[in-house]
Amino acid sequence: MGVRIDISEYLKRNNMTQKDLAVRLNITDANLSNLLSGKSYKGLWDNLEKMAALFNCSIGDMIVQTPTKKIIPMFLDYSGTTDNLLKGGVENSKKFLDAINALERKLTLEDPNHDEYEIRAYIITGTSTKKALPKVVPFHQMAKRYGMPTLFNSAVTEYCGFDVQFNDNIPVDEEIKTDPEDKESFNRYFTLNVLVKNLQVIEDSREEINEILRDYTDGEGTEAYIASDVKSMFNIQFGKISEEAQKEAVSRISLLLQRKLGKKLNGVIDVVPYYDEYGIECDFKPSANTKPNSVKLIMSRLREEYDVPFIIIGGDNKKEDIAMYTGNKEELTAAGIRSIFIAPSNIGELTPEYENDPNIIVSNFEKVSGVIDGIEKVAIGVRYNRREGEFEWEI
Repeated sequence: MGVRIDISEYLKRNNMTQKDLAVRLNITDANLSNLLSGKSYKGLWDNLEKMAALFNCSIGDMIVQTPTKKIIPMFLDYSGTTDNLLKGGVENSKKFLDAINALERKLTLEDPNHDEYEIRAYIITGTSTKKALPKVVPFHQMAKRYGMPTLFNSAVTEYCGFDVQFNDNIPVDEEIKTDPEDKESFNRYFTLNVLVKNLQVIEDSREEINEILRDYTDGEGTEAYIASDVKSMFNIQFGKISEEAQKEAVSRISLLLQRKLGKKLNGVIDVVPYYDEYGIECDFKPSANTKPNSVKLIMSRLREEYDVPFIIIGGDNKKEDIAMYTGNKEELTAAGIRSIFIAPSNIGELTPEYENDPNIIVSNFEKVSGVIDGIEKVAIGVRYNRREGEFEWEI
């Protein structure tokens, strides 16, 4: 519980306004407002003693307990997780918001101090800021209309290089412009925070990589090109090309980057090739630009400002999504923060050692209600353990 100064009843009894009181205390109305709101503590006790004498009460009579706001961050992968909410239509999206609302109420009821709990969702996507924000804006506006303005208030973009936050006081029906190149409009709606600085070698190598890729393009269905407009990394798409030719192209680009770096790529740039039914491509991205690392960086920032008792992570069947949980669990546990992972149904195949983890809730992400089902399970199973002084869940 927190505390605040409440003199409203005493002002009413004495037929005074706050401005009248400021005059009696010989301070400005602004200074008095800052003292009452907790923004300033200069001269607080001297003025509390004067008010107690004026109102014929004790200092303790003017101090009341207030619930403390606690933040529950929820990190959700976009593709295969959050995008399903929109695929299910308006009713599915409302069901998601109802589930969040029910969980927040359950946490407040279970807490012995009845502190206020607020869930904040961070949508994590590897696409550029320019492409990611049009996907996130509908979630933000939907939640705002529902009376939950801070729920979808942030997006992690460009393979976790940036945390883009919506600015306050934007009318709910105003068209939000999302193009970062229109800086004046962009800055009106968003604040862009750098999580991981770009590697200059990636930005400086685009033309040379294009030169290499021309050797794998013949104009007859075989082509290779940089598909992403993300400056912090390359996503290279290959057309009808053999796996051997793809490996050769990837090797040449890797050697180019290694030569420009002056050292091996290990631990600096990750090279992630794909050759399967979903496509033929390869990602070159900074090793620090990962979903697990973005969770770690955002959590570090949140903990400086808020009490964070636990976090929720949701991801589909990609190992990097699962690593948001497995890669941070030990460090968060050591800091006294529990983690819940809403996991895909094949979690046992992907990470066998976590199959029986009590903090994992299995959900079916092939259904549009996949992440909703997981949140509802958390709300049903969460309990406050008074002896341990923390939340636990029976799933």
